[in-house]
Amino acid sequence: MSADIWNQGHTVHITSFWGWSPETWGKVGYSQAGRRETVIKSTTDPYIMVVYITKQAPGVDRDTRGKIVGFYLVSHVQGHRDKFTDPIHHGLNRDQWQYALKALRAFSFVPEYQLDIDTFDPTIIERPMAVSKFGEEAPPERVELLNSLPFIEVPVYGGTLPVDETIQVPKQGQYKVRAGPVNRSGYTVDGEPFDTEKELYALRLNGDTGVFLGEPARDRIIFKIGLSISPNFRLQAFQKALPEGVFSWELYRTTRSDQMNPYSSFEAAKAGEDVMKDFLGQNADWLGGEFYAATPKQFNTAWNLGKDAAFKYDAQT
Repeated sequence: MSADIWNQGHTVHITSFWGWSPETWGKVGYSQAGRRETVIKSTTDPYIMVVYITKQAPGVDRDTRGKIVGFYLVSHVQGHRDKFTDPIHHGLNRDQWQYALKALRAFSFVPEYQLDIDTFDPTIIERPMAVSKFGEEAPPERVELLNSLPFIEVPVYGGTLPVDETIQVPKQGQYKVRAGPVNRSGYTVDGEPFDTEKELYALRLNGDTGVFLGEPARDRIIFKIGLSISPNFRLQAFQKALPEGVFSWELYRTTRSDQMNPYSSFEAAKAGEDVMKDFLGQNADWLGGEFYAATPKQFNTAWNLGKDAAFKYDAQT
């Protein structure tokens, strides 16, 4: 089970990458055969390789630079790097990382909780090239820190094991919060547990609203509102479900983007979401589910009412 992966006695190493794309990069590689042999002799089979993004990495989202973004569960199965990577990588830097070990599974830390590498280990700045080239074992106290962060399993290139696409929140994690009432009227949040802190969020559909609605937009924009431990993951899920074309989803507002802390329970965020739904249902156009066509003014009013309601609920519990 992915939920207790940190508690299975795996050796934990850390290294830096120039990007994080397990779906096309299903291995950890070394530029020297001797280093691979040393790793095999000194680690469990499998072992965990934690990955942070190099601060100067080109062509990646600036928000991920210097952040610990995820980790692999790596086997001792050996091969050339091209054996475990998508062909799109085969012509690049052919003399690097060719002594590879196959990754069995891959996991991404929830974006809102990704640690800065300087927070995780301030001393790594003293040896970035060595960590990048060879990797190093993570001390137990730092592994405990990683074991408090929410994460989700993601597809890995060449993987054959089922992927559990549910956000996992370790029991000892600092983000586990008190449970609320048992009866939640059948409400579900796809892919995540109830009893974690939540944010309110709103997605905005970019594109010609009038074309999408089949009638004049009249200054209306299409919004999807909701609550989640990770609005970024919700954005990714909705974006993947939208066919390629001129329309795209944007993460328009979140609790954190308003410089507020997440609400400590599902119930608090749900109280805010309900207020938003009530206002938009009466003053804007409901499009089914949690989708509304509203003017910016209507949305802003709903958002402010919702976050105030959530904040008050949180303060009273």
